[in-house]
Amino acid sequence: MKAIVFRATALSALVITSACGGSGSTDTNSLLLDPTDVTVTPVAATGSDNLSAAGSFPFYYVLNNPGEPQSTIQTGIGIVTVTDANTMSFMLEDGSEMVALTSPDGLNFDGTVEGDSVFIQVLRGSGTTLGYLDSPGTDDFGLTGIYGFETEVAALPGGNATYDSSGLARAYIATEDEPDLLQLTQEPSTNPALTVAFDTGEVTGTLFDGTAPINFNDDGPLDDTLNVQVDIANGSISDGVLSGEITLVATVDEAGGDMIDLLPNVSQSAVDGRVFGASGNVIGGTFEAVTDFDTGEEERINGAIGGTFFTVD
Repeated sequence: MKAIVFRATALSALVITSACGGSGSTDTNSLLLDPTDVTVTPVAATGSDNLSAAGSFPFYYVLNNPGEPQSTIQTGIGIVTVTDANTMSFMLEDGSEMVALTSPDGLNFDGTVEGDSVFIQVLRGSGTTLGYLDSPGTDDFGLTGIYGFETEVAALPGGNATYDSSGLARAYIATEDEPDLLQLTQEPSTNPALTVAFDTGEVTGTLFDGTAPINFNDDGPLDDTLNVQVDIANGSISDGVLSGEITLVATVDEAGGDMIDLLPNVSQSAVDGRVFGASGNVIGGTFEAVTDFDTGEEERINGAIGGTFFTVD
């Protein structure tokens, strides 16, 4: 059997057990965790916002959990609390895990999770409107998420708006009987287009378009490239809340020049997004799905995907 995407990125074995044991449910093959979301009041955008000012925000996040016998992915809504420009914390799912972060520069934060050091970068996704927490690389525990100032209903745009300027975003893939996850990266220069019809409530287009180096041929080197595009299906928006399902396109560019279609099947998918900014110029959130992939050898591998997205008009 070909090792499609699941031996490519060996992330840390750190697992936040309390974040995985909430009162929420899991999918049928236990790869996708769905915890109970924290209840926190959104912070309305005013046009003079400052992400470094004190306050608590809803935090739309994806957390990878490497571990035996298989890895899992958790998506949910937590809380980010900003104390000042150099101090913040985040709380996951039902409030059972609070992580304090400090930074000398307001961009690169350090903290501790269950005795292990973690590193978080805080990027400004759109000026002062949206913050993006990211723990990149193989030495971190794989948390990504967004928070920020949400658009008031009265200030939402009218008609159609196309959001087609994006930035760094990540997704994770977990599969049965594999202890590690694959990390997919959407580079800042990648600009998937999402069209929102605010008058009719319809949302169409692409949420995420990312890649990862993999060993598809099971020959040792990570010299193949996995390409994954996540599109929204049955997308809708109401009072600034975006929801829907997803479809996937997943291919592998082999080092030898061949392109392999993994023909992913998707079920149990969900999109959870919000409109941000005083004028509604940013949309961001999370997506998740149970899926499976074609190995090319008359066998399919069960998996799950979870990720973040944000895109600007």
